[in-house]
Amino acid sequence: MSSTEDKTLSKLWKRSTDLNNPNRHKAMFDLAFHLWNTNEHEDAVAVAGGLIDALADERGSALWVEANRLKSLALHDSARDDEAIESIKEALEFADLVGNALDYGFMQWHLADCYRTTLQEDKQEVAYREAILGFAEAGHEYFQGQAHLDLGSLLASRMRYAEARESLLRALPLLEAHSRTDRVILTKFKLAFVDRQLGNLHEALTAAQEGLAIAKFSNDLMGERECTIEAGNIHSAMGNSEVAVSLLQSVIADNDVKEKHETTAKAMYHLGQHLIADGQIAEGCTMLESVVPLLRAVGLKSLAQNTELTLLHQR
Repeated sequence: MSSTEDKTLSKLWKRSTDLNNPNRHKAMFDLAFHLWNTNEHEDAVAVAGGLIDALADERGSALWVEANRLKSLALHDSARDDEAIESIKEALEFADLVGNALDYGFMQWHLADCYRTTLQEDKQEVAYREAILGFAEAGHEYFQGQAHLDLGSLLASRMRYAEARESLLRALPLLEAHSRTDRVILTKFKLAFVDRQLGNLHEALTAAQEGLAIAKFSNDLMGERECTIEAGNIHSAMGNSEVAVSLLQSVIADNDVKEKHETTAKAMYHLGQHLIADGQIAEGCTMLESVVPLLRAVGLKSLAQNTELTLLHQR
């Protein structure tokens, strides 16, 4: 902690513990926010909780709502998501009284994130939809687009591809309007994946190529590699084996820095799957056998499990 931060913290503690300070409750909130902002999450939880207790007679006030919201954020960052959910739900009970549509959208978006980490996908979906409504009412297009992207990603992971496509298509113009290139690339990539799953291969290839072009123009290395892998998968589905192999091998060969290891492992996985589907079973199995430890090393456990199942079926 820098000397400036140390001085700020000392002042906030002093104001928060001064029982004669008429603005003591506000000082407690500022202290909790400072602690959360400097990654002292457990301390932030404690101070915010103390403030909520101190405001017991003002339940539902603006400061009480904000204290619950801040406590929930700190609990989430402390990996205490069950408690974070309860705290943000407390705040949401009074959101209509003291907040606005934008605040409501942010609280629902945060709630969705907590449901994500606790694997409550049905509730996560509902919270994303509520967040979208809040952002739309507030007229905040960027966050509305981001929430649509998050919802589309969730729906795609649940294999509800038609709904995912609808949400991603709604996200795209909103994100493009605010020049969020990284989000546009991600949306194009996910649209390509969803269209491939739906059998819309020409639309999928267009989305992947557009995402790839934007990624190259903006020097987004990971976006470029992800879109290249997806383009390879689409060409595989189209029966363009040589093109698919060339694209996937180009990602695998370009593996000179640590940041590329995850996408390299993904490309090896998809190349192995393509080779097996193309009748080159021995070559495909060899590729998949070599990639299992790499997938685990970069944290792609579900792909590693899928790879092991594929190998089991080929034996």
